Amino acid sequence: KSTIKIIKRLISITVELVKLNNFNTSIALLCAIKIECEIRLNHLWEDIPNKFKRDYKNLRQIMQRQNLPTDDPCIPYLDYHLKQINAIETLVPSTLGHLANFNKSKYIYEIISQIMRYQQTPYNLQPVTQISQLLVKFNIEN
Repeated sequence: KSTIKIIKRLISITVELVKLNNFNTSIALLCAIKIECEIRLNHLWEDIPNKFKRDYKNLRQIMQRQNLPTDDPCIPYLDYHLKQINAIETLVPSTLGHLANFNKSKYIYEIISQIMRYQQTPYNLQPVTQISQLLVKFNIEN
């Protein structure tokens, strides 16, 4: 029962993270839920309410898109961008004959500038005193 409660909570948190365009943490939580529910403890999935199953399914569909729906601000899923850069570095030649391949640099620039654009617009989040106090008082040793 407590594991079901935790999984429901993680799905709810992930929904809110997607609303904030925090795709990096969203995908990390989705991977944890997938490992826990679909792979490791498959029998738990039967006990999760349909609402949370629908939310999970919708989240997985959103995260599987190549171009995630983003409005500024955003915390992008950096692994996706790093894989794109790696693919360009691996597959696109740096030179064409004796000439530099500026298209390769242009492709990499486009990816990096997209990430930089996300950093330009700050989140307009207000501090929550109760959470701040909880984090300050939190003792990791217990």
